[in-house]
Formats: sequence, C-alpha cells, structure tokens
Amino acid sequence: MAEEAFEGLGSEARASFPRLMRLLVQAGTGLDASITRIDAPRAALEALPGGHEFMEAFVAARLLNAHQAPDGTPMVIVAHEALLRRWRRVTRWLQHDRERLHVRARVTEAAQRWHAEGRQADRLLPDGKPLAEAEELVGEEDLHLEPAVSDFVVASTARAGARRRLKRLAIAGLAVLTVVAGVLAFVAETNRRAAEERRVVADEARQLAEESLLVVDLPRRAEEDLWPIAPESEAA
Repeated sequence: MAEEAFEGLGSEARASFPRLMRLLVQAGTGLDASITRIDAPRAALEALPGGHEFMEAFVAARLLNAHQAPDGTPMVIVAHEALLRRWRRVTRWLQHDRERLHVRARVTEAAQRWHAEGRQADRLLPDGKPLAEAEELVGEEDLHLEPAVSDFVVASTARAGARRRLKRLAIAGLAVLTVVAGVLAFVAETNRRAAEERRVVADEARQLAEESLLVVDLPRRAEEDLWPIAPESEAA
C-alpha cells in the first residue's frame, strides 16, 4: 500500500521522500540504536517542495496520522512502526542514511545535556571526529537541526578553534624559548672561552715576568758567587 501511494505522487513529492523521512524518524543512541517514529510539525513537512502533496496522500492512505500537540500545533506521525521495517523503500533509505541519523541523535543528546547543565564548556564537543561530524550536520539543511543544537555545535567549534590557536602560540613560544636558550648557551660558552683565554694569557704574562726578573738578577748572583770569601780570622 505504501509503495502504491508513493508511485501515485508527482515527481517533486517523490523527490522529497528522504527529507520528509528525516523529519519523521529518529535514531537511538548508545545501546538503543533503533530507528523510531517521531512527531513532526505539519508546517515543516509542508514547507518542503512537494511536502504538502506527500503528506495529504499518505494521510489519506492512513500511512501518516495527523493530530495536534498539547499546545495546539498541527503534527504528523508515521501511523505504524512496522512501516519503517517493512516498506522496502524505507529500509533501503535507512541503509544509506542510518549513520547520519545516529550522528544527529548523538549531537542532539549532547546539546540537550549542555543546555541542561548551564552551557558548561566541558560539555562541548572535543576537537576531532565528534566535532567534524557535528559540523557536517550543521551544513546539511535536510537534517533539520534545532537552533539549540546548531548553537551547541557553533560553540564547540569556537572553543576548538581557540584551543588550536593557543596550541600554536604555545608551540611558537616554545620555539622562541629554545632559540633564546641556545643563544644564551652560546654566549655563556663564548664568555667561558674568553675567560679561559684571559687566564692563559695572564699565566703566560706572569711566567714571562718571572723569567725576566731571573734574567735581570743573574749578574748580581754571578757577582756574589765570584766574590772572595774572607778568612775567618779577618772576619773576627
């Protein structure tokens, strides 16, 4: 019955099928990875190209149920969970879109936790695969992220960017410190060698001075050595 209703649609309504289904189902997280039906605002469905025709045909075929939320908002939901498992067109679509639906569910759950706990920075997505996946979601209008989820991803991206900049600054600072340390070590070694050279020069100068004194003193010592020694009697 579902495929017959689908084949009776116009080309624009048939083309809207994937976008409509992303509004009508959600994926579980963690151990609960199943795909389940959810209420979707009727206005969101009708806003899609061909959405009104699709919705009217499937409501008439009792494949979608139209109702009102407690606040009076018109809503639409898949009539039976079995449709998600038995309609081959849906199962084929899920094979292609399942992972994106799971990513959307994980990001949405993380965003809800972030808002519930006062938008704490440590609840934002870390840099790497989780953030990259979330950023891809933001760029895909078909996934219909809530504004709160988009805000969460934007905040996560901003924090990751700030951390990357700080990391680059730290690396640059470390490089500068390494260069400064190398220069200081070079200067210290140069000063040590200069001091050693001055010490050597001073030692050589002192040695030359001592040798000069010896040369000057040689005649006097020679004269003393040659001076006749007086007899003991004369000395008395």
